[in-house]
Amino acid sequence: MVQKVTMLIAAGCIALLLAGCGEPPIAAVGNPAPVFDTVDMEGNVWSLSKQRGQVVFLNFWATWCAPCREEMPMLMELQREYGAEGFQVLG
Repeated sequence: MVQKVTMLIAAGCIALLLAGCGEPPIAAVGNPAPVFDTVDMEGNVWSLSKQRGQVVFLNFWATWCAPCREEMPMLMELQREYGAEGFQVLG
């Protein structure tokens, strides 16, 4: 029941965001990435625009999501292995 309510709330939020944004940006090779700013757990603002020239993997996950928790060690390993080459994982 809780998962159904959570899914409904998430779907509603996404619908409201899309309705307020007009036409969503087109993500394609050669086009600039859409504007994306967020706040980390320490309260610092993180901006996608400051990562220009790097490959950024944005991963939206939840602590209650078992597959999400399962993939975290793999993503951390990718960050460790390729971070020096311009690969950034943001979860």
